[in-house]
Amino acid sequence: MITHYPPEVIAAAAPICGMTDLVVDYQTTRPDLRPLSEEMMGGSPEAVPQRYYERSPINFVQNMRGKLLIVQGARDPNVTPENVRQVVERLGKYQIAYELMVFEDEGHGIQKPANQASCMRGWAISSRRLWHSAFRRAPSAPTGGEVRRTWK
Repeated sequence: MITHYPPEVIAAAAPICGMTDLVVDYQTTRPDLRPLSEEMMGGSPEAVPQRYYERSPINFVQNMRGKLLIVQGARDPNVTPENVRQVVERLGKYQIAYELMVFEDEGHGIQKPANQASCMRGWAISSRRLWHSAFRRAPSAPTGGEVRRTWK
């Protein structure tokens, strides 16, 4: 959604284990989950490539103007870290600013109570930055960059 709407509509997003490229997700996820993607999308990436392209946020990051916090479990077998690696590369190409929280000891979702607390603190810090930046100056073009936090 943040790739399709201006910050006046969607000011920020924080995907947790987000599927950014549905083709990459299809190719790297557990094989038993591929039929679910095919059912949802109406076929495989080879059968309906345009549908996978249109529904993959990675193809529209250049349009993003809101704040982005990416949250990922490094051991996620469903939405693999390859999704994050590729979207981070694309964000850098377009100089889109973002923050990244990687939990080295998590899989799909943030399940451990200590990690959930860290994730909530990360959201709070990012939300505070968004709030303060919204009132300090008018929106401007993104400056690019990354704040990478690796959480244990």
